[in-house]
Amino acid sequence: MTKYTNKNAINWLDWSNSAFEKAKKEKKLVLLSISAVWCHWCHNMDKETFSDKRVIKKLNSEFISVKVDTDVRPDINDRYNLGGWPTLAVLRPDGSLVSGVLYEPPEKFLAFLEHCKEFARAPVEKFAKEVSAKETADLKAAVAQFKRNVESSYDPLYGGFGFAPKFPQQEVLLFLLEDYSISKDKKVGEILKKTLHGMLAGEFYDKEQGGFFRYATQQNWTIPHFEKMLNDNALLAQVYSEAYSLFGDEQFMSVAKETCYFMLTVLFDKVNCFFYGSQDADEYFCKLSREERKKAISPFIDGRIYVGWNALAIIALLKTAASVNEPMFKTIALRCLRILAEKSITKKGVVHCFIEDALFKLYLAKDATFLQSALLAGHDASGDNVLLAAAKKLTKIIEKSFVEKNIVYDILKQKDAVGFLADRHHDLTATAYFAMNLLKLADKNRARIILSTAAHELLSGIHAGAIARAVLRL
Repeated sequence: MTKYTNKNAINWLDWSNSAFEKAKKEKKLVLLSISAVWCHWCHNMDKETFSDKRVIKKLNSEFISVKVDTDVRPDINDRYNLGGWPTLAVLRPDGSLVSGVLYEPPEKFLAFLEHCKEFARAPVEKFAKEVSAKETADLKAAVAQFKRNVESSYDPLYGGFGFAPKFPQQEVLLFLLEDYSISKDKKVGEILKKTLHGMLAGEFYDKEQGGFFRYATQQNWTIPHFEKMLNDNALLAQVYSEAYSLFGDEQFMSVAKETCYFMLTVLFDKVNCFFYGSQDADEYFCKLSREERKKAISPFIDGRIYVGWNALAIIALLKTAASVNEPMFKTIALRCLRILAEKSITKKGVVHCFIEDALFKLYLAKDATFLQSALLAGHDASGDNVLLAAAKKLTKIIEKSFVEKNIVYDILKQKDAVGFLADRHHDLTATAYFAMNLLKLADKNRARIILSTAAHELLSGIHAGAIARAVLRL
């Protein structure tokens, strides 16, 4: 499943307290490797650097090596990722960071490891916690500023935001779609249509097999990175189905349907009614014609089941079913939703994923709020009060497990957390989805309080699209 070519050569350990206890006992540093099954440079790191005999010897004798998959442990990735994959972070036995790099060939990596050993002998710096900004009183004014920030980052030549590399910024697009549905702002309409057509005109959208790649390396949406992620495609299917409802563009309808079909064919387990996590980046395969692909070996599929991403896929199917009149999508989505809820909800929250049918008991706020959103969408589509009851049950679980002083944190509080995992983060996306769900459950006052704790983030860039969308609904 993991595809790592050297999994038995280096003595890899999972992230655990025992791994760090071992490092402390043996007075060694920890090498944390954060990678992904779909990541091209992670594969190169495995084949070249981690297969080098000198690297293997040094790591096995002088370091405690810990390998983490970014999709399985997003909580660790959020805290230790150094700007891409693979992230190679050297940590002290208490989990504090010494130094780190991204992909390195063997010679440079060996030099990096030696440098870290020398640097680690210096006194550990104490990092002061950030002082949070004052709460913004006027949420509507903050959203107006957020909208101006989005407009200023818009690329009028090719659509999208920023220059290169180009990511689709799905939550920003969903915010603009919601804003346009209320305001009919011509400028917002132009930004949306230019961006949505721009993504289709380039190479970011797979015109042969359907579905979207992860991102484009060029400003004009060309030369993509060829991995396809379930969460990305679920959100983009929702974007294009909502855009079709607003603008009536037949191409938007076609893309929404084709993206759903991609998820239901390439990433779907028809027997168990779950969606897989991703399709690997395979440049050769992705450049073949449809006829040529029939004879070729398909790219690797990550068979792990990520609950939050499955919830997003279910929401996309329900939204698309309603906007493009495709009842089959609704039928499949509701079946998947009932199975997903039954298997993944516990007293602590929603399990993050299933690995070979076994529960991986990591609990994240995002997964709980995404599944809660899917349950409410399922209730809207079917009228099934069992789904509504499950959504209400999740409200209590989320409040108990993740909310303190009106802040939605990303992970559970852990008494024995190692390193940066002791510092829980304010999860903006989970905050936004939870607030939108509270609004659906007619708890407007609680939603307003939750959003007010995150309002200052609206003034700092375009990363808070989900928060802006939630505020529009107040």
